[in-house]
Amino acid sequence: ASLVLTGEGLHEIMNAIFESRKIFVRMQTWIMAMITRKIVIPPFLALILITMNSFALNPLLIVLLIFATDVVTMSISTDRVLPSVTPSRFDVRSLMLHVAAPGILLMAFSLMLYWFITTKLFLSVSAIQTIIFCWLVFASAQATLYLIRARGYVLAKPYPSRWIIVASIFDICVVSIFATEGWLMTDISFALLSAVFVFAIIYLFVADLCKVGILYWVKKKYSL
Repeated sequence: ASLVLTGEGLHEIMNAIFESRKIFVRMQTWIMAMITRKIVIPPFLALILITMNSFALNPLLIVLLIFATDVVTMSISTDRVLPSVTPSRFDVRSLMLHVAAPGILLMAFSLMLYWFITTKLFLSVSAIQTIIFCWLVFASAQATLYLIRARGYVLAKPYPSRWIIVASIFDICVVSIFATEGWLMTDISFALLSAVFVFAIIYLFVADLCKVGILYWVKKKYSL
């Protein structure tokens, strides 16, 4: 691309470099979020179908899940990020290490939740599908994004942008209303929905600790 310099000195060039590095970080976040979802959600749905001979989600809920995840994913372009102080490069190993803990734990938590609601709760198949839909929205679309965007702990600076927070609140509120009111899906109780949300919060902080631990261990071992 070309640059049009409107001021004297190197200040304009430096601004362009820092902005491009911010864009690169946001692109990395988007790629890692998509990788995490793609290596977990399709295998999870396929595993439930093969082992349990049941659909974890019906076709309509799959379509709604796509829309629900895209709402917050598109807001990544506004995220607050810290530009790299050195030239950025696309490191596949680093990306995969960053998504390892969120991906593995998302699959484990999803299987635990499905096992619990199918063996301990006496619910219809359609109600189970609603719970799984809400879980994937809360954990995969929301919690995983906040895990991925943070290069350290999820509560550390830089904090998410205003639009990411607004998109998350909007996403959670709409999905909660649909689930409790029974719009386009079987309704579930608010207490059950809240329990799923709390489980997603637990996943968020457990995966955050594991992610930081893995990155610290790799950095220390390989002096990265």
